[in-house]
Amino acid sequence: MRLHEAFLVPNAPPVRVLRHRGTCGDDAGAAAIALDALFRDTGVPVMDAACDGACWAAPAATVVRAGHRHRFARLDRGVPPALAACVGGMCDEPQAGTGVGGLTARLGRNDGTLADVLAQGAYAAAAIAARLPATRVVEVARSAGRNVPASDGDTLVVRAHDAPGAVAARHLVEGDPHRLIEGILVAARATGAGRARVCIEDARARAAFERALADASAAGILDGSALTGDPVVIEVTTDDASAGIEPGGDVEALCALTTIFDSPPPPTRLVSLSGDLARFGLVEVPLDGNTTWAGLLATAGVMPARVQALLVGGTSRRLVLPADYDTPLSIDALGDGVVRVLSPDADLGEFEAR
Repeated sequence: MRLHEAFLVPNAPPVRVLRHRGTCGDDAGAAAIALDALFRDTGVPVMDAACDGACWAAPAATVVRAGHRHRFARLDRGVPPALAACVGGMCDEPQAGTGVGGLTARLGRNDGTLADVLAQGAYAAAAIAARLPATRVVEVARSAGRNVPASDGDTLVVRAHDAPGAVAARHLVEGDPHRLIEGILVAARATGAGRARVCIEDARARAAFERALADASAAGILDGSALTGDPVVIEVTTDDASAGIEPGGDVEALCALTTIFDSPPPPTRLVSLSGDLARFGLVEVPLDGNTTWAGLLATAGVMPARVQALLVGGTSRRLVLPADYDTPLSIDALGDGVVRVLSPDADLGEFEAR
């Protein structure tokens, strides 16, 4: 609460437009969207944000107002009148969620400032963990279905790279780097580590993380003064070899630690969807024993009957056939979270041979 009050923006605009940039958005031409001129006379700010995981929608923008978020997709075809109408207060039902819960709750829904992510609940988990014994933090994490990454007793090394075909780490570091910092703080409290080295090869993701790291440091979040916790030194490197020891945790596992005090905190997994489907990108899937492969396809707007098979895994691959579409998803079944949808005319023999 003290942090939130310290960074509270007085007279914040009631409406703003988030233009989705990041790798997905810029590749699709988000930088060229002429939204600034459209709203120059209205006083509505247009701010750059990362992709919210819906790569299929790029270039896109989200209108944000109290309790309401509405994404407008494929703006390379022109800015629809509905976007201007939504800015003026005439919106349909929310399309981009309300930012409640989950690892992707703030993804593409913040402007990158510390004030904005604090307003959306950032560092609340770190504040709780700072006041608990390390053993209790580990217990809470396990009861929430999350594992605390190992350290060498003093240093936690984070590998912020994706497996082939995956996009989770890139999206999280680009779009919500403060969540990764908070996850590191929770893991450090649980393991007793006083240092962390984050290996980030991608230049855009590294720049976003370093900006967030500077803001967190200036706010007293890293030295323990703001959260009354132990100080943690976080360094950034560009490759694993320079860290000197084997990585102990990945981005998704650490970000997941920020949700362990949620009520309830169902385990989720980030899935990178690609292939023969309209809605490709990053999807957060609940591992609640009810969500199946068919449910995942439905989330992506695909009829299971039109899918010949799913190719799962970026490193170690396997095929999931229609007979298994009603099987509940699990962490083991999803592997490293890469899922490619194969069309009815795909040559399964080719994939089986590989």
